[in-house]
Amino acid sequence: LPVTHQVSRNTFHVSRKEKMSHRTLLKASLLFIVCLAQSVGIFDSGSVGAQAGAEERSNDLAQNIYQHRNLGKAYFEEDQIEKAIAEFEACVALAPDSAAEWVNVAIAYLGAKRYEDAAKALDKAEALDARLPHIYYNRALLYKRQTQFDKAAEQFEKVKELDPACADTRYNLGLTYLRLRQPEKAAVEFEKCVQLIPDHVSAHYHLYRNAVRTK
Repeated sequence: LPVTHQVSRNTFHVSRKEKMSHRTLLKASLLFIVCLAQSVGIFDSGSVGAQAGAEERSNDLAQNIYQHRNLGKAYFEEDQIEKAIAEFEACVALAPDSAAEWVNVAIAYLGAKRYEDAAKALDKAEALDARLPHIYYNRALLYKRQTQFDKAAEQFEKVKELDPACADTRYNLGLTYLRLRQPEKAAVEFEKCVQLIPDHVSAHYHLYRNAVRTK
């Protein structure tokens, strides 16, 4: 099967609970994507034997990355963050040109509160693929942890530009605007969130509270 760099929208799915932990958000953001594996070595397309050997090495590399990524996912979900970091760092070492792998290791760094490392990994991912929305989503989470809500809002806005139909981005952007004491902007995001997911209880709750406060 061909490998793909496409991101499923399920990557952005998060719990609807009102008091969502940062760890829950990080788990929801993990990119379990099969990266575009580069062939190990250059082969002569005119040589069937050389081509087959290169393809085999490429498949072995992709499988190796896949195994490290799945181990990282399992460790992360069990809150064994340092072990998860080791696995995601192995993915980056094997596929240094994959933005997705850099995002994954950044998420693990966030889970370990290694904010400087997370920021550097996200910068690396952006340099490789600036159209990947997960970069800005997780950078927004990083800024929220550091109570830099203005910068967090800017990053969520970038996600919104790249993926306007992502309800969770709209909801988290609404929460961020509330922290910035901008209830009008927050209401716009919560309204869009419930348009996308009509049974989003938390967004309805904040719309109700907003309406009561502004009466």
